Parts: sequence; structure tokens; C-alpha cells
Amino acid sequence: MMDLPYRTSKGELISSFNKPVTSKDSTHKKVVLAKDGTRTKLIRFWAKWYSDFTKHKDNDRRERYRARHWSIKTKDWKLAYKNKLQAAYRSRKELW
Repeated sequence: MMDLPYRTSKGELISSFNKPVTSKDSTHKKVVLAKDGTRTKLIRFWAKWYSDFTKHKDNDRRERYRARHWSIKTKDWKLAYKNKLQAAYRSRKELW
């Protein structure tokens, strides 16, 4: 198990589980130390050059994004947006 506060290899300081922080990575907007039961995973999500609902506030674009991501599945064929250890869950919850 990881101890908090946790410093990533890119230099982000994460002080609590399941709370996203701004990424210092050149390609991702957010990073989160996700915890689901006893499992923990460092997740980087959402490319910096993409727009999201927090920027454009366009409900039509939001609905199209959610419709596309409704069907993303993990390797064991479970829906990714329902699993806290998946980037799809994080981007849907935090940015859309």
C-alpha cells in the first residue's frame, strides 16, 4: 500500500486518495491516486490539448461524449466508466 503524501515520478504531490490534482506531465491534465477497497492505482487521464465540459459548457458535446464512452469496456468486459481504477471513470466524473 502506498503511503500519503505520495510524490509521483513527474513530481506531483498527492495528499489523498481519489482526489485528482493537476498533472505536471506534458500530455495529461489530471493525475489521481485511485483507491478501491485494498487496490490502489496511479491514473493519468485526459490529454491537455483536448477540450472538456469544464471549458466549453456545451451540453450537446457533453451528451455525445457520454454516449461514446458509455460502451467502453475493460479487458474483463465490464463497463470502464463504473470502475474507479479506470481513466474512463475519472474523465467522465471530473471533466464531463
